[in-house]
Amino acid sequence: MPLRLLVIDANSNGGRAFMTDIGGSHAGELLARTVRFHAPDADISIIDFDIGDDAAPLPDPSGFDGVLWTGSNMTIHRRNPLIDAQIAFARATFDCGTPQFGICWAIQLATVAAGGDVQANPNGRELAWARNVQVNEAGQAHPLYAGKQHRFDALCWHSDAIVTLPEDATLLAGNDNAWVQAAVLRRGKGEFWATQYHLEYDGHEVACLVQALGPGLIDDGYFADQAAVDALVSDMRAIKDMEQHPQDAPDALK
Repeated sequence: MPLRLLVIDANSNGGRAFMTDIGGSHAGELLARTVRFHAPDADISIIDFDIGDDAAPLPDPSGFDGVLWTGSNMTIHRRNPLIDAQIAFARATFDCGTPQFGICWAIQLATVAAGGDVQANPNGRELAWARNVQVNEAGQAHPLYAGKQHRFDALCWHSDAIVTLPEDATLLAGNDNAWVQAAVLRRGKGEFWATQYHLEYDGHEVACLVQALGPGLIDDGYFADQAAVDALVSDMRAIKDMEQHPQDAPDALK
């Protein structure tokens, strides 16, 4: 029997539209493509998490072998009804014992759902690259990092960070910007494996974000000028091209 998986696009409707308008991918479909690369026979259902009178009813998480969450444009310490509904669904999934996995927003969602705290990152936004992510001893013994490097750079995009992990959580990896880059969160019968960095991203996704948000990032001091923005966009496009031409890896990867 193939794995039956539920992929949840956790963006608001506005965030979802923004990403596709700038040329990026629908987050749920991007994550599903990543899963299919490793499990091509998986039976994957993708939903846009929404609330309101017109929203489709949420499926029963106990009917799936796993629930996977994307990143999101929302800020979990600025609560609204959509965020509250996602926290409630994550808790229900924890409590029924269905395994969960998620990326970026999802590690923050799981932390709050299990009793921890997330706030604006005092180190500022971590964009494009999560540099020097180091897997700790617990991470090296965990299946998430089996056969993988224990020190690496990863594509990322986030401005919030975990302040306090909930009880019974296991820290797996971190770096100088965010001390939690990967963790296992637990509540009731369930576990939620999650990363702060975007393992589903390629250079195209980051290039779209940098290009669209460049002026604001210059104003906030993340780039000196438009030339610096353009240079990172070029590097990210080259990373995407490297999938077909690995010999042309840009200096940013070295």
